Amino acid sequence: MRSSDIHRNRLVSAPVGDGHRHSTRTRRHRLRQQGGFSLIEVLIAMVVTVVGLLGLMSMHTTSVRSNRSSSDLVMATAIAQQTMEEVRTLPFVSPTPTARSITSVFGATPINVALTPVLGQADKPFQRQLTIEPVLAVSPDLLRIRVVVSWTEDGAPIATADPRLRHQFALETIRTRQEIL
Repeated sequence: MRSSDIHRNRLVSAPVGDGHRHSTRTRRHRLRQQGGFSLIEVLIAMVVTVVGLLGLMSMHTTSVRSNRSSSDLVMATAIAQQTMEEVRTLPFVSPTPTARSITSVFGATPINVALTPVLGQADKPFQRQLTIEPVLAVSPDLLRIRVVVSWTEDGAPIATADPRLRHQFALETIRTRQEIL
């Protein structure tokens, strides 16, 4: 056996004719050496990629929903603060017959009234509820003012919305009947 007959410790058949004929075992070895991927390997890689992308899509959806909820809460907070400031600037009793006051606008205490809804982003309605009641246990001169802002994720009416989609934000303060800001 000559050294040219041994190729990487494998026995090759002697060239016949044009010199390109080799044993079956050597052809299989060369096919393995080519470095391609099998169909199974490609399918497994695709499955792993799809599972990873589905995880990213789920995370993106959760992120978008969380950002929308945060935006709605910020809007509800601003609406409650604005409503509270409007009520706090009114005197409890009108100093003159033509001046606006809490009692001239809303009536006698206790007050529990639904205010005009405010439209937020994308015309989403935010419902406002105002409650003013005396804190008689402490002093008849003190008033508890509470503003509750309600909304739903899909903008549906509060009464008909799925309870999981309803949200509320409340702001409360105490003032005296004489306080004028």
